[in-house]
Amino acid sequence: ATARLKVGSHSSTPLAGPVIAAGPTNGTTGSASVTAAARILSARERTRGRRLAYHVGARKDFEEHTVVREGLGPLPFFEELGFEIQLLFQGAPEPASRARVTDALAALEVDHPFDMVPDRVSLTRMLREGSADLLYGCGSLHEEVRAAAVPQLAIGQLHPGLSGAEDGWARITALLAPEAQP
Repeated sequence: ATARLKVGSHSSTPLAGPVIAAGPTNGTTGSASVTAAARILSARERTRGRRLAYHVGARKDFEEHTVVREGLGPLPFFEELGFEIQLLFQGAPEPASRARVTDALAALEVDHPFDMVPDRVSLTRMLREGSADLLYGCGSLHEEVRAAAVPQLAIGQLHPGLSGAEDGWARITALLAPEAQP
């Protein structure tokens, strides 16, 4: 099932006809918005079923509920593109930590599978074992991601709005292209 993220002002409405018909909300012309939305809709066919490792919280001193809430803003974009998403939370794999993440995800109505990543070395191993097609996460993880031979889209490379979604899709397409594979 598609997760519904209820964080801040992000909408969890899947990109569909009513959204396209609503017209521009980012200062673009109506036809540009419709064109961008049509391109994103067609992008689903190329990403549906691809595996995305979505890494959150590359810092040691975090509270699970804060990291979960603040780290999942772009999640609906990847859901709308049809990725199979595995959430990876930086933190101790102890049962208490997992329970706090589970509770935080449940409160946000996010139902993607997740795992805890205790350290950077474990991230490389988990990426290799999980057969991810793409990692979305902190750019400082580039060495670990490269060692796993997985392309990375760094946090901050996505931009809001339909024009931002189109740019994000272009970046993802380039990263998933066979010739771009490490």
